[in-house]
Amino acid sequence: MKDPFEILEQHIRKSGGLDNLKKHESVYIEGTFEIEGSGLSGTYKEWKKFTPDRFYSKIDIDLGVLRDIIGYTGNSIWKQDNHGKVTNITTDELLSEYRIKGLMEKYEFVNPESEYFKVSFQNENEHYLLTIQNSLNEDVIKYYINRSTLLLDKKIDIKMDETNITIYNDYRLVNNIMVPFKLRIESSESEQKQNISILNYDFGHLSE
Repeated sequence: MKDPFEILEQHIRKSGGLDNLKKHESVYIEGTFEIEGSGLSGTYKEWKKFTPDRFYSKIDIDLGVLRDIIGYTGNSIWKQDNHGKVTNITTDELLSEYRIKGLMEKYEFVNPESEYFKVSFQNENEHYLLTIQNSLNEDVIKYYINRSTLLLDKKIDIKMDETNITIYNDYRLVNNIMVPFKLRIESSESEQKQNISILNYDFGHLSE
């Protein structure tokens, strides 16, 4: 296969099917979080909610001595520190990043006629390598789809000031959707290696 949308079609089908992936209006994720080599570890919680025209999210990382909570309401981004102080950190750059994330979460990029995304294929030995560009900013996403399993092995987010690499492992079936229960994230900006182990993945959970 060399057609990027044929590859995406096979990948989405193996992941659970587009209709099944898009039918869930909310997701709650709970697990553990570790910064490799720092001695810091704790809990990870993430909420995502989808509406026809908006995407909402909240991530809560609690490492005991450090706690980081960041949320996106659909038109603003806020952050809460250790002392409970909430700060609005909205910028045009961040808004475009979160808007892209919302469109990716809704699988807009699999649409060949999308006004937001352009997808191209690059050959790579063990993977189908897809490059995803968008019309909102200069960020680029690279998808490494395993040729054997057709699941996502790695994603690289390339931004102007940093590059983040996410490795996906331990896929399990949840509500007929293949979900990675282990993630490893490497950031060029902080040079941190972060490990997330999912303990609970719940579709339709709205409590915060």
